[in-house]
Amino acid sequence: MAALAVIQAVLQLPRPRTRPPADYAGTILLGGAATGIVLVTSWGGTTCPWASRQIIAVGWLAAARRAKDPVIPPRLFADRVFAIACAMSLILDMALLGRTRV
Repeated sequence: MAALAVIQAVLQLPRPRTRPPADYAGTILLGGAATGIVLVTSWGGTTCPWASRQIIAVGWLAAARRAKDPVIPPRLFADRVFAIACAMSLILDMALLGRTRV
């Protein structure tokens, strides 16, 4: 609590003059891709075709490249640490979702 009080008192960040437009397309497509991954792991990959999730992922990538301020900038995936952390998170989440269905 003390650290938050010090940060509030000391940290002076510049205020942006304008707000970038919200990335609604990227938000919806990213949510659709995440939902598709959850459904694949919970249904065992037998009910939904893979193509729909791949199309959503490609749509998100296209929307993220066009947006001025994307939800997750694609340039982050060029960083090896970020990419490995995302891959590990995906693998662990799939294992957890697969384990709950006994």
